[in-house]
Amino acid sequence: MPPACIGQYSVQQGSPGVSAGAEGQDSYQAKTPDRNPLSYGCFQLRHSSKIPLKRNLSLKTGCLREYTLKSVRYYSNLAILRQLQTVVMNQNSSKKNIPARTVEIPAEQAGRRLDNFLLGYFDNIPKTRVYRMLRKGEVRVNGGRNKPDYRLLEGDRVRLPPVFAESRTEAHPPPAYLLSLLDNTVIYEDDSLLVVNKPAGVAVHAGSGEKFGIIELLRSLRPEESLELVHRLDKATSGCLLLARDHRVLRHLHDQLRQSHTVKQYLALLKGRLNTAREVDAALVKNVRVAGERKVQLDTEGKAASSVFKPLQRNRRMTLARVTIKTGRTHQIRVHAAAIGHPVAGDDKYGDRAFNRELCRSGLKRMFLHAETLTIKHPETGKLCSFTAPLPEELAALLQQLMMAR
Repeated sequence: MPPACIGQYSVQQGSPGVSAGAEGQDSYQAKTPDRNPLSYGCFQLRHSSKIPLKRNLSLKTGCLREYTLKSVRYYSNLAILRQLQTVVMNQNSSKKNIPARTVEIPAEQAGRRLDNFLLGYFDNIPKTRVYRMLRKGEVRVNGGRNKPDYRLLEGDRVRLPPVFAESRTEAHPPPAYLLSLLDNTVIYEDDSLLVVNKPAGVAVHAGSGEKFGIIELLRSLRPEESLELVHRLDKATSGCLLLARDHRVLRHLHDQLRQSHTVKQYLALLKGRLNTAREVDAALVKNVRVAGERKVQLDTEGKAASSVFKPLQRNRRMTLARVTIKTGRTHQIRVHAAAIGHPVAGDDKYGDRAFNRELCRSGLKRMFLHAETLTIKHPETGKLCSFTAPLPEELAALLQQLMMAR
């Protein structure tokens, strides 16, 4: 009789019989009985955690060939062996072995961070695996180790280790409802740029519990194109989002951002009455833990940040302001607005809870922050280009309602 427990194990082709495992680890082999006319091969099974085993195996597959098992003796049950083999065959069919190789960095990739290059090259393996490669020295640049932030040079020779990879987009394609959010969102596109009107509630990229972001959705919709995020917006923020169509353009636009040659304007609904324009120059530092939550805070030792708040409409309780920024620090507008006593409506991290509850009862279902206008120098022509995303209909209707209630 087979055992009653199953936990973490790996399955490999092996020879008949039972073999001893490594110290602290049981290792067994099972084969189809000789009397059975069908042959299902041999499997080596290694011990780990405890999950009940049932005849109808429902095995959660992991990376490479990992499964689940507590202890396995000699199996004579053909049905179980058949299911084990089916799991192995199905899993291996969805994976591919990428052998070790050395690539030479072309001119268009020069200046790119090593970790970003690897994430783009291995677009079908987890980020954690890519950074583990770097920590363990599996990736070599010109024969030596390098840190993730190393900037690649033209002609650098990068040695890449062998990996097993499974296409995330093939195994888990984006759901249709997320893809539908990008219908009619393109503001502008040419051979160098793509500008979209990002919907609120969708992250710009996967990570931190998000399986899909705007960049993953666009790559799914446009598989033949090379798209890279130029900047980021908060998940709850809507509006202009800029993407580059190749790495040369990406570097050019990043240089503009670093030199503050771009202008970004947002519409924000603020708590309280803001009577005159306010300019806030206050450095910011991120990843500060406050009550167990990571936040951005004002800090003279942080990175320089500047925001200008100009009131457009106001009543005694709130103000619609246009916020102009040249720096693009994480949560910059939200932290600066809170610092001058006018937090952004609907901001659950830096906002006023009572004010947010009041607006929630009035119909506000998201943070009232919208990236209205983005102005850049076109990387090919050098001309100034300004892209505008209108305020979403639900925010415009709510704003009219709120401003009438003076």
